[in-house]
Amino acid sequence: MRFGARLQTEHGKLAERELVLADSEALAKGRRLGAELLQRLGDLDPDRVFAVRGGVLKAIKALAAPRDADDLFFRLYPEVQASAKELDALAPDIVAIAKRLRAVGKAYAALDRDLCAHILAGRFLVDYVGGVQLPDRERQAHYASQAEAIEMRVASLSATKATIDMSMRTVAGIARHVNALGHAADGLLHEELPAWHAAYSAALTAARTAQPPAQTSARSLLRDIHTRILAKLRPEG
Repeated sequence: MRFGARLQTEHGKLAERELVLADSEALAKGRRLGAELLQRLGDLDPDRVFAVRGGVLKAIKALAAPRDADDLFFRLYPEVQASAKELDALAPDIVAIAKRLRAVGKAYAALDRDLCAHILAGRFLVDYVGGVQLPDRERQAHYASQAEAIEMRVASLSATKATIDMSMRTVAGIARHVNALGHAADGLLHEELPAWHAAYSAALTAARTAQPPAQTSARSLLRDIHTRILAKLRPEG
């Protein structure tokens, strides 16, 4: 077997495991649900929903806005709730994928250490064999050929190590993102969404009054809750 070939075979197996996990159906569905939630929350952004544009129809729009906001909220909230419920049910599978991705990352790190050892050993052998002087020309040529072969393998292993260095960073990033997605539903369905619903209802009620302080207070609370939910659902940069 070629020098270090086993390590390169192991690298191929780890890369396959990484790909299978990253392309898993549960993860794809979780990402889709997260994107749907972000889309619906964007549609219900308080600053957009309660905004009143200027112009000659400003007064009419101000009167119509609460009704439009009601319609929009009560039409989209069930969709938000349904997506959150699906994501909550899927969360254990997504968290398990994150755990397996971290295991792949640890295996990459162990493989990286083995490659370092092989590369150092290979360089030592090349230097050692290169310094051997034999009276037998045939044996000398054989040693030189072996040293050249090992040197080529060291170059190949070094390239594999560079790929693994990149893979470790990639897997670590994916694992963090997947773990965040798996925990995005923590408290969302039974705590944050009900609070968001209550705050939205209060803001809608305040919008029907002619009391700007009440409107400002209600929208401020709603905006804070809305921002917290968005922060949980948005993927890490």
